Amino acid sequence: MSGLPDPLLSVRTQQSRSYSSPVGQLLAFDFSSDIGDGQMILGYAVSLSGWCLSYVTNSVSSAENLAVLGINLVPNLAGTTLYVTANAYMSDNKGDAAGSPEGAPSTMVQVTAVALIGTSTQAGSFVGNVYQLESGATSYETYGSPVYGGFLSGFMLTSNDPGSVGSIALNAAASGPGSSFTLSGSATTTDVTTTGTVDAFAFAYPYPYPSASGTPPFANFQIVQASVSWSAPSSSGMTGQFSATFTPPSGMSIIQWGVLVNALTFDYTKSELQFVQFQFVENFPTSPPYGGSNTVSGQVVMNIYNPDGVPDWIESTSSAVFSVIAQFGPS
Repeated sequence: MSGLPDPLLSVRTQQSRSYSSPVGQLLAFDFSSDIGDGQMILGYAVSLSGWCLSYVTNSVSSAENLAVLGINLVPNLAGTTLYVTANAYMSDNKGDAAGSPEGAPSTMVQVTAVALIGTSTQAGSFVGNVYQLESGATSYETYGSPVYGGFLSGFMLTSNDPGSVGSIALNAAASGPGSSFTLSGSATTTDVTTTGTVDAFAFAYPYPYPSASGTPPFANFQIVQASVSWSAPSSSGMTGQFSATFTPPSGMSIIQWGVLVNALTFDYTKSELQFVQFQFVENFPTSPPYGGSNTVSGQVVMNIYNPDGVPDWIESTSSAVFSVIAQFGPS
């Protein structure tokens, strides 16, 4: 496309409908408007931006033990559209599973998809996902420069002895000097013993961010860690007001944006759970327009909750580290 680098990075976001069962939903990300003459999608990947996993129980209880908790995103490219099957898993191994219960948030996922678009792949550029990184195991090594990565694209926690949860921690990271780097991650709990894996997203891109002293071509995107101000915890969770400010190249503005998550920690009084939630509830970009300002802002809710008896909810020591990725286009 005129005035844009080759290759360029294209960003799309979408959220699922509420799940009535843990059966996967198909999300479609159309990149055709960013593909110019002679260009194609050279690579693609997905990132898990937000989610809620909520029990539908077969008893008088609203909350249950944790045996399985996770989300898996499976991307498949067909032409200029990336189709992503979003699978949500939650079970106590006694017949209770993820769904849309009355009086609680519905199970759902929010996804950011990224495509590398151009006439040919430049040296040092790639975009992709790595699956089932085991907590504490040898990390995955790949190559490219400069590297952007260590973002969550899925996770899975399983227990052979289902029980109450004290905390849940998820993270993905990229590290390493030069063009050789490693991807690692972990999914852990306290109190209930679990085995955990994470899926991760990373990419390498050959052109630098825009700068007054630099020489084009510049990247047509920027990643900025979000600044978040959290409310005090309540039964409604912790509400975070977030913002991220960008510096587009001259003559360009934000045309698309999405969320890339590095790490989440849900601290909780040891208890059964009804739902676990890290969900963008205001200004998640599911439909255009996306631009109009160099600052992206919105609201995210984080909670882990049990309404039975004396209710338990998320504690103030919980935390979230995430970034906003903005795609630039002609103003």
